[in-house]
Amino acid sequence: MKVAITSGSGALDAGFDLHFGRASHFCLIDLESEAIETVANPAVSASSGAGIQAAQLMGQHAVNAVISGSFGPKAFQALNTAGITMYAVPNGDSLIVGDVLAQMKAGGLQPLDTPSHGGHAQGKH
Repeated sequence: MKVAITSGSGALDAGFDLHFGRASHFCLIDLESEAIETVANPAVSASSGAGIQAAQLMGQHAVNAVISGSFGPKAFQALNTAGITMYAVPNGDSLIVGDVLAQMKAGGLQPLDTPSHGGHAQGKH
């Protein structure tokens, strides 16, 4: 299973980013092999559609699950359509990527079945 975690730099010791579509990087972790890949988010500065573009990026990297602080309705729909499971850690602003990964491995995160916020007006710009 390959998991993507939103982050500031993509490393396990990087700060966890609370915004899926506007995260600067994704830390991709293969849970079986423990291989880690850093992917920059080309949609970070998009004028619109950042969540959808980031979701497409996750599909291109064959990600099975994404962990972020929040997912808007368009990103949620795009990820859901691609069969990618979403987990939210809304109060994770003081966490690092490794902490979030540990929570997931321990079964401390629940999959989302609805978007975690109403859209970009409530997110990071």
